[in-house]
Amino acid sequence: MNRQSISFYLRVLISVSLIVFLLFWVRATNLITIISSIKIYYLPLFFVLSFLDRSLMAYKWGLLLKAKGMNFSFLKILKVYYIGTFLGSFLPSTIGGDIIKISNLNRDLKNLRDITSSVIVERLLGFFSLIIFAIPCMLILGKMVSIDMGGIFLTILGVSLILLILFFLSFNRSLITLMERYLYFLQGIRLVEKARQFYVSYLEYITHKRTLAVFCILSFIEVLLPIFAIFVVALALNIQISLVYFLLFIPFILVLSRVPISLSGLGIQEGLFIYFFSFVGVTPANAFSLGLVANLLNIIFLSPGGIFFLIDLYYSPRKELQLERAIT
Repeated sequence: MNRQSISFYLRVLISVSLIVFLLFWVRATNLITIISSIKIYYLPLFFVLSFLDRSLMAYKWGLLLKAKGMNFSFLKILKVYYIGTFLGSFLPSTIGGDIIKISNLNRDLKNLRDITSSVIVERLLGFFSLIIFAIPCMLILGKMVSIDMGGIFLTILGVSLILLILFFLSFNRSLITLMERYLYFLQGIRLVEKARQFYVSYLEYITHKRTLAVFCILSFIEVLLPIFAIFVVALALNIQISLVYFLLFIPFILVLSRVPISLSGLGIQEGLFIYFFSFVGVTPANAFSLGLVANLLNIIFLSPGGIFFLIDLYYSPRKELQLERAIT
């Protein structure tokens, strides 16, 4: 059994253990009562908001691809995003979804270097946009609901600042010169040369400042969509609390649930919902139901990615065969 398989099974074990523990804590009978009374007519709105969120993600990635002269159609990028996100939820590696997205586009364009760098920049800028949105929310949150967030806040702020500094330093072209000067003995090694090519492609984004600025602005807008979607789930479950608390809690929950120790945040997210929403009077059963239903609905929403993957799996060999026949 390789390391990735062990990591995957550990994440599954953590998710299952947390869900079972939380189920016993909130009592499964309470959970069944809450979920069975869900107002179905709210769910189409959840799926619309989720679709807008996914579409905006695909559009942003398209901007980064276009900056490198790769003009894929919006529908193509959206389909690849669905496939990568859906399968990435179940793959052993935390970057499994990204690898699928890169592989899918590279099959059409054969430009692994630039496609990979676009995914790296997309990931980093998206994460930092969420952090920048979450930090003021944490400050406001502490004052509004009297949560002692000093230690948590300073830890996240410190880690974020370090990562942000490293991110800006990574765009410093002098790093290439330093690597060539001090790591000259590694030159000629194929893997090192490949890494250098990826890094050069990554550095080229610094010349596309307007694209990066638009990407960041759209990322701040995008953060709001899952917040509204989860608020809709709360309405469906008849959990009556102000939207303000969702604007304060959800960014923080999204940041922490991205820590890759569980399967698609399952178990971690529900626990965070119980913790934060308890400060505004939401019962553990209601908060757990909110987190669990939101997670399950998101998986259902992404399920077309599995269908697209199977269709691609069926047609891709046929396309390659047709191409070979056309060449010969």
